Amino acid sequence: MNAAQLARPILFVFFPPLYQNMYYYWIASAVVVGLLHPAVDYWLARSYDAYPSHDNQLYIRKNVVKSCVLALLTPLALPLMYHALVNDQWDWERIQQLGLMYGVCDAYSLVRHYDILHPSTRFHHSIVSMYSVANLYIHSSPWRYLNVFAAFSILTFPVNYYLGMRHLVSEASKQRLASMSFYVYSPVILTNVVYQAAVVWTDPSFLYGLVVFLLLVDDAFLMRHILRNR
Repeated sequence: MNAAQLARPILFVFFPPLYQNMYYYWIASAVVVGLLHPAVDYWLARSYDAYPSHDNQLYIRKNVVKSCVLALLTPLALPLMYHALVNDQWDWERIQQLGLMYGVCDAYSLVRHYDILHPSTRFHHSIVSMYSVANLYIHSSPWRYLNVFAAFSILTFPVNYYLGMRHLVSEASKQRLASMSFYVYSPVILTNVVYQAAVVWTDPSFLYGLVVFLLLVDDAFLMRHILRNR
């Protein structure tokens, strides 16, 4: 099997001119996320002796899988962010597609790994999962600007990689991953705070502001952990 054949399933999901049904896209996204779990499980088991018997095996795998999904979404999200923020051109069809993929990933973790998630992470995954579906019907302010929050969050895939791999790598590697996560996560959080504060200021909505605040609380908990382990 050559590289083109291997890439075809991913291109089928991320570049869907072959179909226009968003619900079919949701199913395809779920299939991709579902296939990534055994693939990542196989790679971790072959690469790290401690993984097969590790107490945090599920936690490790779900974070590595999410880092893979976000890394795949990053080159697709960047041009959307540029056109939306600079030119005020919102490609809603592609935004909805990426939102569904992001939401499917978090929904899987919420259902499969609920017991091992921090309460703030449960809230975060719940909001993302629900919004990824509601986003099919949202085209107005201020709620559409949660897409900006999500788009910047896609760039933080090294954070999820660190969260999973810190249980398997050496202390030195763990600190390097934590430092990398800090340098990626810090500007993303700062940008989201500034941008979302401007949204709430210009288009006041108590409920929207509360949702953004609670999402940022989860970011704050995670950043505190990263700072402690740099």
